[in-house]
Amino acid sequence: MVTGIKKDLSEADKTLAKLKAEHAKEPEVLKQIGLIEKHHAKAHEVCGMAEEHCLKEQGDHVAIADRCTDM
Repeated sequence: MVTGIKKDLSEADKTLAKLKAEHAKEPEVLKQIGLIEKHHAKAHEVCGMAEEHCLKEQGDHVAIADRCTDM
């Protein structure tokens, strides 16, 4: 599940980079892209935390679910 989310985030980041280049002279668009990028950065961080919980021998399913909800 975390792998899928990370893949989707990476694809979205690539698309945002393209949009940023296409709309480089539109401050309002860049502002919105910046907000999305900030949200994506937090989601990447939470993915890392979820992965850490997945690597534990017993796997903390509650913590993993909490991290996924945070995303």
